[in-house]
Amino acid sequence: MTVHTRATWLGYSGLFLGVNFSGVNFLGVNFLGVIFSGAAAMSSVAVADTMTVAVASNFKPVLELLVADFTRDSSVRVQISAGSTGSIYARIKNGAPYDVFLAADRERPGLLEQEGMIMPKSRYTYAIGRLVFWMPGADRVSAASIREMTSHIAIADPNLAPYGRAARQVLQRVGMENFPVVQGKSVSQTATFIATGNTGGGFIALSQVKQMNVSESSYWLIPTDWHQPIEQQLVVLHDARPGYAELIAFLKSPSARAIITRAGYEVPDGD
Repeated sequence: MTVHTRATWLGYSGLFLGVNFSGVNFLGVNFLGVIFSGAAAMSSVAVADTMTVAVASNFKPVLELLVADFTRDSSVRVQISAGSTGSIYARIKNGAPYDVFLAADRERPGLLEQEGMIMPKSRYTYAIGRLVFWMPGADRVSAASIREMTSHIAIADPNLAPYGRAARQVLQRVGMENFPVVQGKSVSQTATFIATGNTGGGFIALSQVKQMNVSESSYWLIPTDWHQPIEQQLVVLHDARPGYAELIAFLKSPSARAIITRAGYEVPDGD
């Protein structure tokens, strides 16, 4: 497996402040020495001031709200990269230059800790997610609604998304483990399948239906003992930029915890 350094990934992304590698063009000056000396000096400032935070797709809208609040009083800029927890974990293993990772489970953060890829003692639970069964347009949704489904049920890929794994556990509980499903690569894609009518209903995060402002009659909040807890953990990667400490302190603040709670998550006591 090829391991990419932060610089390699930044190069792939073309983030050297105006450097066009294909045309060797930096602000209109076609001179190789000027390109790399100027880009190195200027990009070092931008890289130092900008953090890249990877986040599970279910939490992206909430993180955007949190970052908006955070950057109001901080010089640290935050770039957000979203995806399924499993796919982000794979990117980190391949050297993606993330500073902080907000996963939708505790498994991948735990693996990164075991593999020595995170800052010591940086792993903590920032939210506990809730699962819902959503049927757009329905007047009432319950456990019976799941059992009465005649078309495919939408779930996130259980191998990539913790909400998909929880959905699979619910289907097993109601005796529908062999029922046909359509799988999204992430819980966000799963919500799109349901919203566009590609399936009659499916399992997504409570935070998603709250963000979409759908009728409460169209979804059922799954009891917490119907699946393993969706404990969402955060880790700081080893090469994180110095601004991470300020960001983490904000995420643990009462104001940030209030935003997370209003969005449909439970927040554990303490850290």
